[in-house]
Formats: sequence, C-alpha cells, structure tokens
Amino acid sequence: MLEIKRGSVDIDTSLVFGRNVGMVGLPVNPDFIVVTDVVCDPLGNEWMSVNQSQSGNILAVRHADGQWTTHELRFGAARVNTLFFNIFLDRFLAVDARGNLWGGSRDLTYKGAFTLGNLGAVNGTISSLITEQDGLPSNEMTTIVVDRDNDVWVGTEKGIGIILDPNDPERPGAIALYKPLNGLVVNTIAVDALNRKWVGTPDGIIVLSADGIQVVESYTVASTEGKLISDDVRSIAIDSRTGTVYIGTLKGLSSLTTVAADPKPEFDQLTISPNPYLLPATGELLIDGLVENSTVKILSIDGSLIREIPSPGGRVGFWDGNDRNGNAVASGIYLVVAYSPDGGKVATGKVAVVRR
Repeated sequence: MLEIKRGSVDIDTSLVFGRNVGMVGLPVNPDFIVVTDVVCDPLGNEWMSVNQSQSGNILAVRHADGQWTTHELRFGAARVNTLFFNIFLDRFLAVDARGNLWGGSRDLTYKGAFTLGNLGAVNGTISSLITEQDGLPSNEMTTIVVDRDNDVWVGTEKGIGIILDPNDPERPGAIALYKPLNGLVVNTIAVDALNRKWVGTPDGIIVLSADGIQVVESYTVASTEGKLISDDVRSIAIDSRTGTVYIGTLKGLSSLTTVAADPKPEFDQLTISPNPYLLPATGELLIDGLVENSTVKILSIDGSLIREIPSPGGRVGFWDGNDRNGNAVASGIYLVVAYSPDGGKVATGKVAVVRR
C-alpha cells in the first residue's frame, strides 16, 4: 500500500502487480498480464478481462470488500477458450442497469454475445449465449455497450444487433437488427450523455440519434479536414462531464468537443451564446446549464410566450431564433426561462436578438 499525503488529504493507492491478486498472464510469459477491459457492477465489484491467461482464469474480480478472485468462463460444463478476449482495442465487457454482466466470446465453439446473469453470486458461468440464430447480424463480435435506456448494443463485423430485453435475451423478438448499418463492419460503439450512439467503423464515425433511427452526424478525415487522424476508428471514449469525445485510431488519438454533457444536478446560472444572437444565423443559440430533461421557454420582454423548447436531455438546449409559427423573431431583448420537469427548479437568462 502506497500512502500519499497532500496537505490535510490522505490518499491510499493500491499497487496491483497481477500475481499478488491471483491473475496469471500470457502462456509465453505468465508474469506479463494484459487486462483488456474493466467494468463495475451495481454491487461494487470490478470485473476485468485477462487476455489469454495461462491458468484459464480469464475473468478477475475485485470485490466490493477489496478481496480478489479469478474465474474461468464456463458454458454449462464446458470451459470457454482462453483466447476469447482480443488483445487490441475492442471492448468486450458491459454491465446493464439490472446488474447483468455482458461480454463477447471468440471461442470457436461458443462465438457470440453472452451474459453471466445477475451478479448477486460472482462466478464465471454463462447463463445465456446470444448468436446469429437469436437475431445477431454475425457471431463475430467486436464490441458491446449498454445505453441509457438499458438496451444492449452489440457491434459485429456485419452490423449491429440491439438486445431490447436484457433479462430474457433469448425470447423471440428480444433482439432488433439495426438495419441502416446492416453489413457494415463495426469496430466500436460509445454512448454519450444524450444517449446518442457513436459508431466507429473502418470508414469513419457515424453518430446515431438516441432511438437509433437517424444518423445525426458523420465524421471522416476529409469532412474534418484532417482533425480525425484516420478513418479506421478502433475505439471511442466519452467524458460525459464535459462532452469531450476521444477517438482512437492506429495512427493516433483525436478529440472532439460536443454539447453532449451530463445535466446539472441543480440550476446555477444559464450560459447563453452567442449573445447577441444575429439573425439569420449560421447556427443555433446554445443554452448551457440545464438540469435533466429541462424545458426552455423563450419570452418577450413583456412576458409573452414566443417558443417552448424541450431540451435534448443533457446540460444544453438550443433555439433557432424562430417563434412558434416558424418565423424569425424581431430584434429585441428576450428572456430565457428553463425549468425542471416538475417545475420545482427554475433558472433564467437574457439574450439580445439582432436582425441583420
């Protein structure tokens, strides 16, 4: 245990060297331990995948009480091959809102998405194995994530399958095939604070709406003028506190600042930009500082309602400068009033609109 003192704050940091907690590494060098993913479940257990463990224990768990255990991955009485985790950038572990651990198997016999079921008992026994026969576009999995509606998105080499019922994934109709990307190689999927899906492919990034129906953005090396280093996107990580998206490629790392940031727990102060807002505009007015699922009202200075706008759900909302009839508003000072779904929390601001 390493103890660090900074002023009046004591920080205890555990130094974990694999073998001292039971992890065993690669067959060619058991002391070389490659952990490919880490997820936390609602019980406070931290699950890790150990690549190609010589012992066959490819799941390691740091329990909520600080104790460690390692486990084989078993399907019935059979042990799943220890090569099931890819050493590269794929993400193969996820936990849903009910505490079910999900993963992806590359075993020659047991390929597909699997769940260990609810983690009240920590073990490595697969309760359900989901394959093409159940509705996945392919058994060759590349990634798995859980979105904010508790749907499980499975990326494969031939598109995306969505498990709509994580508690009973093998029932008929529990899996939806995402048809717009059917047949497309999916390298990775990430979910932002607005529940949009960022899909990394060999040909760039496709951003899907929260319900997955629409493509809301796409990014390539050409469309970003080289800010995206490579079109072959292998991993995406999102800092939902700031809305920053980090994009991993074999040529390096790119980052993108977005408006998809977590909502505020309480209203503080609205930040409105640009202010003044010039019409016609090249972009929408940004209203920052919202609580979850806020509604925004635009009022004239005498209190008349000009427009009511639901926010996308996160920290920001938008106004295009139009009234309820779709007409651009006149020059003047407008009040911006944001309130929570129950109306108990309110924040206000002002914007000057200038017609050019």
